[in-house]
Formats: sequence, C-alpha cells, structure tokens
Amino acid sequence: MIESLEQTKKLIEHLKETHPLYRELLGFYEKVIEEQAAGQPVVPVQSAAPQNSMKSLQTREGFPLINRKDFICVLTLARLRA
Repeated sequence: MIESLEQTKKLIEHLKETHPLYRELLGFYEKVIEEQAAGQPVVPVQSAAPQNSMKSLQTREGFPLINRKDFICVLTLARLRA
C-alpha cells in the first residue's frame, strides 16, 4: 500500500512516462488525490470503543458485548428485502 502523497505522485509521474496514452487520466487522478489529502481531518479522531479491561470483564462475567436495545432490527424491512 502506498503510504504518502509524495510516493503516489512519484508513481503517477513514472506511469505518465511509461504510458503516455494515460497522461491525461493520470493528471486528473493526481488532482483528485491531492484534493483528498487536503480534505483529511487535521485532528485525529479516536473511536469510542470500549476499553480492553471493560471488554474482558464483560466476557469473564458472561455479559453480552452489545446490548439488545442498542441493536435495531426492523422486521418489516427485513421481510421485504428477503
């Protein structure tokens, strides 16, 4: 997997040299990935996943990892899609 924007740009330049027919398409793709990189969040967001100690306590004590009330299942929609 390509790690950084700079590595991706180098790869695109290499592909432009080796496959000149795709130069226009690769140029467009390069602009797209630049805009995507610019739109990435500046502050890293951490998920609100339960801590490992809480998860192991729930498992050890026999509690479910998710509550039934938090699991929404609309039976009429499930039947329509089946």
